[in-house]
Amino acid sequence: MTPKEARDEIMALFVAGWSSTGVDLRFWNAPGPLPKDGSPWARIIIKHTQGGNASISSKRFTRSGIVFVEIHTPIGKGFTEADDLAKIAMDVFQGKSTPGGVWFRDVRLLETDAEGHWSQVNVVADFTYDEFLS
Repeated sequence: MTPKEARDEIMALFVAGWSSTGVDLRFWNAPGPLPKDGSPWARIIIKHTQGGNASISSKRFTRSGIVFVEIHTPIGKGFTEADDLAKIAMDVFQGKSTPGGVWFRDVRLLETDAEGHWSQVNVVADFTYDEFLS
């Protein structure tokens, strides 16, 4: 599996699990205006962090990274809506893997400070997969 294939599988898994929410999903590389009606929105960010030989004599390389899902809800509604959305995002990754072998672990919830008119809760998941070179 290549980094591009891993990113595509992570995105496909998340979009499939998130689509039932009806909440606007942004991508880290496609900025756009914030909702003007105060609707919640989310942003997914996928970052590779490490990689290396799985063994000295092998052409297998283990890659790893972090998926961030930023969930933004209007200030004043408490964390109820954010927590409900965070649970959906956590369930997408918790104990799961993709068909091509991206494994998720250490799925966690991180509350952050409010910014502007938005409260923010982040769901973070570590991922790993193997890349085989020919």
